[in-house]
Amino acid sequence: MGLCVSSPEEQVRRARLQGLDALTYANTDEITYNFTDAKVLRVYDGDSLTIGAYYDGGFKKFNVRIFGIDCDEIKGGNAITRENAQRAKKYVERLVLGKIVKIEVLNNKILDGKKLREKFGRLLAKITTPEGHDLGDELFIAGLARRYYGGKKETTLLVPKIDISIHSDDNNKYNHSDLTIEY
Repeated sequence: MGLCVSSPEEQVRRARLQGLDALTYANTDEITYNFTDAKVLRVYDGDSLTIGAYYDGGFKKFNVRIFGIDCDEIKGGNAITRENAQRAKKYVERLVLGKIVKIEVLNNKILDGKKLREKFGRLLAKITTPEGHDLGDELFIAGLARRYYGGKKETTLLVPKIDISIHSDDNNKYNHSDLTIEY
């Protein structure tokens, strides 16, 4: 019989398995996201988007749920709510798509004695537009979102306070100042 020598990859795997074996709930750290700048890569709907940020030695993409608001859903609901969802999506695209924003990731932070978590595995975050406005507040003031901090969602009909065409894909022809509502 020959001598059995494991490859470097197998040695690393075995060391990781030993480390995993020693884990307990108490001695295992939760992930913290320490980046504060991100680029918005995609907008799914008014309160969900994808960002790119520098994390763990490289640029990574993350799905994000905007904290403190709830917009109508693109799928489901009725014709009015789906149209409102499209308006919210367009508004967010015009404000931040392709732009660098400030982000405060709230996952695992404590608010009112409760640990913040997002139920679908996304980052839960506050986003600040390049102009310095809170994105959730912008959507709420525009009538495109309800306040939401977890639990049961409101079902009140949203009444948009701004006119956004949902039939145009030209997101660059609008000036941000035309879309901002004064506080």
